[in-house]
Amino acid sequence: MHGFDRPIYTNVIYPFPVDPPKVPEDNPTGCYRTYFCLPKGWEGRRILLHFQAVDSAFHAWINGVPVGYSQDSRLPAEFEITDSCHPCGSEKKNVLAVQVFRWSDGSYLEDQDHWWLSGIHRDVLLLAKPKLFIADYFFRSDLGKNFSYADLQVSI
Repeated sequence: MHGFDRPIYTNVIYPFPVDPPKVPEDNPTGCYRTYFCLPKGWEGRRILLHFQAVDSAFHAWINGVPVGYSQDSRLPAEFEITDSCHPCGSEKKNVLAVQVFRWSDGSYLEDQDHWWLSGIHRDVLLLAKPKLFIADYFFRSDLGKNFSYADLQVSI
């Protein structure tokens, strides 16, 4: 494995002293930075920053403005960044900075049989959505006798 530290694997004990909700003072941190411009075609839309998976906790900034914090290890996290970005079509580059912590109080929930690796694990996306859109919905289906019909209820 290539990386900046030794792999930590355990299936019995935590790889740090157990003292919930505290985590070790020596908490390795990764810092990431990249630059991007928003296309002119995204004008009038909401700009979202979407992390597909980060472990264990992280802060995100756009152009020095804090835009989000998450500690749902390896679960998606999404932040509205429209007001923190330079205008769409501008030649001025936006700066995305991310600080990832190896341990968080959420690490106590993750003592499983796995590799304890931290960092950005999947893609980071910029999304342009309409000003108004449906984001939280639930479908429930009830199948009829012999599966010959179904009732579908949608909650938004």
